[in-house]
Amino acid sequence: MYLNRNEFEKNENTKYANLDTASCVDIIVSQYGFEKTNKNKEIVTTKNSSLFRLHFIMKGELYLTFGKNQITLGKNSFFLLMPQTDMTFRPNPRNPGQHYWVSFQGSLASEMIQMTGLTENKPYGTLDKRMTTKTFNAIYHALFCREMGNNHIFSFYETFYYLTNVVYLSVQQEKTPKENLHKSHGHINNALEYINKYYTNPDLSIVEVAQKLGLHEHYLSRIFKKETSTTFVQYLTQKRIDAAIKLMAEGMKSVSDIAYSVGFKEPFYFSSVFKKYHLVSPSEHIKNLAAKTKTEN
Repeated sequence: MYLNRNEFEKNENTKYANLDTASCVDIIVSQYGFEKTNKNKEIVTTKNSSLFRLHFIMKGELYLTFGKNQITLGKNSFFLLMPQTDMTFRPNPRNPGQHYWVSFQGSLASEMIQMTGLTENKPYGTLDKRMTTKTFNAIYHALFCREMGNNHIFSFYETFYYLTNVVYLSVQQEKTPKENLHKSHGHINNALEYINKYYTNPDLSIVEVAQKLGLHEHYLSRIFKKETSTTFVQYLTQKRIDAAIKLMAEGMKSVSDIAYSVGFKEPFYFSSVFKKYHLVSPSEHIKNLAAKTKTEN
């Protein structure tokens, strides 16, 4: 048992606290967890799971992918992985961090999430600054409620309802100073759709996308960062790197061909960017894939 949360987070890599029996059929809180991620952590998904997983990031960065979108989330962000949905996350290998989560299910789970304001189109947000410390303390105490001799079933559910309320208040806080939220969401969805369609064009720029949408480039740049938590260039680069990974997995072996196919003008620059994102060169990644395939066969 640790004296405080800071000592715990400094010395532990992972911890889980499970609820052995369901005390409520409408909402079943299954687990609280803490993890200090590393660059080699595998992608996490709930595609084949029946559980919702609500995550709260303390440090570092995570890449969240949902539908055709991928965003970078950092300190004090939260996000939701929905069951039976193609949503994943993985740590930024250059800046892995630590996060808490709670997993849950039940007949009213979807309704509970709907009430928080999180959706499949925007399953993330940023904690209200006034609530960050109390939020992380609440999950920490839920992790240790048994060790502290508390009623763990009561603690699990009390903390869960507190967390969903925090998410609701944080989402509402983000909506308060809006400048036509519905319109900006529409602009960003259209921008992402355009990028995903034309990312292979090496000359694709925010100027072109803004012109296609009838917007000023500075306005698009501002709402793009606000809505996706990443810049246009970062999103486009990540899209191209992900596409390159897919081509490699499909058997393409020429680094130059891969670079040109996903929109890079120079193979050397592609190799440099790829290594920054994945800590190995494209050639090394291709060799690793080949070795893995050989071993499996």
